[in-house]
Amino acid sequence: MSQARASPPVARDLLTCACWQATLFQWCGLAKPLSNAILGTASRVLCTSGVPHMVSAHQIDDWGLDMANAITLARIPLLIVVIVLLFLGSPLIRVVTAGLVAVLIFMDTLDGIVARHRQETGMLGSKLDIAVDRIVEQVMWIVYAQLGLISAAIPIIFIIRGGLVDTVRSFSVVWGETSFGMMQTKWGRRLVASNFMRFVYGGAKVIAFCTLALALGLQDLWEGTSKEDWARALWILAVVCSWIATAICIIRGAPVLWEAPSLLRDLDDKVEKQTTQ
Repeated sequence: MSQARASPPVARDLLTCACWQATLFQWCGLAKPLSNAILGTASRVLCTSGVPHMVSAHQIDDWGLDMANAITLARIPLLIVVIVLLFLGSPLIRVVTAGLVAVLIFMDTLDGIVARHRQETGMLGSKLDIAVDRIVEQVMWIVYAQLGLISAAIPIIFIIRGGLVDTVRSFSVVWGETSFGMMQTKWGRRLVASNFMRFVYGGAKVIAFCTLALALGLQDLWEGTSKEDWARALWILAVVCSWIATAICIIRGAPVLWEAPSLLRDLDDKVEKQTTQ
């Protein structure tokens, strides 16, 4: 009896899961031969599945394991270190942690630069970048709210906006587009994907995240001294930047939700058509 061959969509899903599993094994410090064996098995299944566009062994080995995605994933352990230092560190350590926060945010730009330079751009990197960026963003707002530096309304707004917008963006794969490329209107693309809006939004978050950490340490370090008012002024600046970032977050999310009805119309038919091609 001949062995049943997996359908192309099933084979692609299998290979994707295998790549993620191999990535997890490598991040957990398990032997690389084990992860390569997983990728090799997925490769053989893919090659016997009738998928029109074959993927080379070199491409499969690099799928999801390239340098750009490694930089993206490296932000998560660094995020954990930052959280521990903010909660448990001394005032001086908290001041130093502000620098680590800057590195944490800069890595979001670095992975994109590396991806373009090494030609590692793709759908996986786009989705992974947004997912990790959302994790870092929401966790940092929650941490600062828990430390009493900002209003709890800020992380609540980011979580609600992120959940709604990312749900709509998750279907961009149906059109074979990135999360930014799926925007249909010019004004929507300008607000969501323009370099200017992304720069202003990123700048506001960098200033807010770094100055909040810095103010947290300086408030305790300079308490009872003549510099105490400077620490408070820095905290006020951080809070203002936090609300500016929150406002831009809402503004950039609005076009996605505005276009959602047309983007998601007849979604089941579009998904079925995409998977049968």
